[in-house]
Amino acid sequence: MRCVWAFAARDAAALSRQRGRYLAALQSIARPDSDFDGAGVIFGEFVNNAAAHAPGPVLAELIVDEGAAYLTVEDLGPGVRENTRSAPHPHAVSGRGLALVESLAHEVTIEPRAVIGTIAQAELPVTVDASARERPDAGEAARAAFADYELECWMTRRAERLAQRIARSAPRDLHAFFHAAPGEHVPPHLAESVRALALGIGLGTWPLWVADARWTGRVAAARGLDPAVARRVWSRFFNVLGVNVPVPHRARIRAIAQHALQDGDAAAHAALSPLARRYVEAVDRSVAESRALLHDARGGGMSVAELYDGVLAPAMQETGRQWEAATIGIAHERRRTSATRERIAELRDRPRPHARRLGTIFAACAPGEDHDIGLRMVANLAEDAGWDVAFLGARVPAVQIVAGALAARPDVIALSASLTLTVSALVPLIASLRAHPELGGVPIVVGGGPFAAFRDLHAVVGADATAVDAASALEMFAQHARTLTPLT
Repeated sequence: MRCVWAFAARDAAALSRQRGRYLAALQSIARPDSDFDGAGVIFGEFVNNAAAHAPGPVLAELIVDEGAAYLTVEDLGPGVRENTRSAPHPHAVSGRGLALVESLAHEVTIEPRAVIGTIAQAELPVTVDASARERPDAGEAARAAFADYELECWMTRRAERLAQRIARSAPRDLHAFFHAAPGEHVPPHLAESVRALALGIGLGTWPLWVADARWTGRVAAARGLDPAVARRVWSRFFNVLGVNVPVPHRARIRAIAQHALQDGDAAAHAALSPLARRYVEAVDRSVAESRALLHDARGGGMSVAELYDGVLAPAMQETGRQWEAATIGIAHERRRTSATRERIAELRDRPRPHARRLGTIFAACAPGEDHDIGLRMVANLAEDAGWDVAFLGARVPAVQIVAGALAARPDVIALSASLTLTVSALVPLIASLRAHPELGGVPIVVGGGPFAAFRDLHAVVGADATAVDAASALEMFAQHARTLTPLT
C-alpha cells in the first residue's frame, strides 16, 4: 500500500490537513495499540525540517511493505552530506528533532535524492494489522507535481549555465532573435526564457510560455527577421535542454518542445470585438472621441462591467501586444494607457451617499507586477457595488502589502498578476498573509491572465478562488467574504 501527498511544508493549514490524512491512513492499516502519537511526531519533525531547509513542496509517502509501515519525506533543498549527522550538544536549542525521531522510530535513514534534495525515511512505531484491507496506490498526481517542481528548481539554479550552452549552439540566430548587444556572448533574455519556462513547468502554466514563445516569433517577423530564425532558435533551445536536464525529466522537455515547435496560430489571442477596435482607433484620435464612444455605449444599455471587460481590458491587451511587436512606440503606449485610465475613472456607478456598506476589500498587485489597470477596474466595480476598497496597486514590495492588509483589516483580499513570473511572487506573499494571525482566515481571490487561462492555478499559489474578469470578481467577493453583515 502507498499513500502519497505533495504540499507546501511552510503552509501551516496544508501541513495540518496532510498530517490528519496521514494519521487516518495509518490508523486504517495499523493495530489500535500502535504508537500513533509517536508516528505523528515523526511526520511533524520530518516536514518541519524540510520547511526549515528546503524551498517549495515536500512529498510525503506512507508505505506498507512486508508487515512494516514506513514514512518517506522528500524535499528539494540543498541536500545532505554523508557523515554530517551528529548528536546535538546537551545545551543546544536546535538539532534535537532528528534525535527525537531516532528515539521513536525503529529505523531512520536520511540520504540525498538522485537529482536534488533529501529523502528521509523512518520505519514507524506501529504494528500493521494483517487483516487490514489493501488500499490501491493513489499518488500519481502528487508524484507528477513534485517531479515538475524538481525540474523547475534544477533549471532555475542552472539557468545561466544552460543559457551559455544554448548561446554557443546558434550564436548568430540567437543574437538576432534576442536583440543582443554587440559583444554580448549570452543574450540576457535567453536566461530569462529558461527561468520562465522552469517556472511554467513548476506552476503547470507552461502552455502560456509556449504561447509567448510563438508570439516572439511574430514580433521578430514584424521586425523583418526571417521566420525560420525563430524556429531554429527554439529548436536549439530545446535540443540543449533535452540533453542537459536529468534523465528522468527529459521526456517532459520533449513533450513541451513538441507543443512549442508544432505549427499553429502564433498569436493565440482572441480578436478584438468591433467596439473594442473602434475604441482603440478613437482613443488614438482624441480624448473627446473616446469619451463619446463609451458614453454612447453606456446609453445604449451596456453596463460598466461590460465596458470594462469587453472593451477597455481587451484594448489594453492589444496595446501591450502592439508595443511588444514594435508597431507602436512607448510614447504611443503611454498616451493610450493614460487616456484609458481616465475613461475607467469616468465610468462609475456611484453608490448612494447613505448606502450600507458590504465590507472591506484589500486590493494589490503581486510584487514586481507593473500592470494594475485590471485591478483598478475590479476596485471601481466593488466600490460602486457597496464595498470599501483599500487599493495599493502595482510596484509594492511584499512586506508593505502585508502591512497594508493589516491596516485595512479586510473581509476579502484581491491580488492580481498578469505574467507567469509575477504569479510566482504570489506564493511567498500569500504564505506570509496566511501566517499572520490577523490575516490567516481572510479569503484571498486572485486574477489576471495566467489565472484566467488556468482555472486551478489559484490553488497552486495558495489562494481560495480565481476571478476571470471584473464582473466575476464581485461574485467571488460575495461568495468568499468572511461576513457580509452591512457596516453602518
